[in-house]
Amino acid sequence: MKPLEILVASLAYLMGSDGDLAAEEKAKLLGLLNKHVNRGEMTPSELQTLVRDAFEMARAMALETFLLAAATKLSHGQKLAIYANLYDIALADGEVRTGEKEMLEKFRGALDLSNSDMRAIKEVMLLKNDTRMFTEPNHPCNDAAFVLDVEYVF
Repeated sequence: MKPLEILVASLAYLMGSDGDLAAEEKAKLLGLLNKHVNRGEMTPSELQTLVRDAFEMARAMALETFLLAAATKLSHGQKLAIYANLYDIALADGEVRTGEKEMLEKFRGALDLSNSDMRAIKEVMLLKNDTRMFTEPNHPCNDAAFVLDVEYVF
C-alpha cells in the first residue's frame, strides 16, 4: 500500500464505523482527494478506483490487520495527517459518535501518537468545525479571553 492509499483506506474505515455514511463525510473525502485530479496527478477514473478499493478493503480486512500493515509504511508527518483527517471527518456531521471514538482510539494507538500531538489536532479540528460560534454570541470562542493553546513546532 502506498501512503495515499493508506490515507483513503483509513478514512473508509472511519466513515463506515458508525454504519452511516453522512453526506458531509462524503463531501470532505472528495474535497480532500479531488485536488489530485485538479493537479493532473490522477484521472477522475483513478480517483474513483482509489476510493472504491479503499472501501472494499475496509469491508474485507480487519482493522487491526490493516493498522499493523499500514503503520510501518508511514512517516510521522503522514501519521499526524491521517489522524487529523480522521478527526476532521468524524466531526463532519457535528459530533464524534461512539463507534468513531473507538476507531479513533485504535488509530491513535497504532500510529503511536503522543498526547500533545493528539491535543493539538483535536483543538484545531474542534475549532475548525464548530460553527456554533458564528450563531451563538456567548460561545466560549467568542470570549475576548479565548486563546488557542496549541504549541507550534516545525
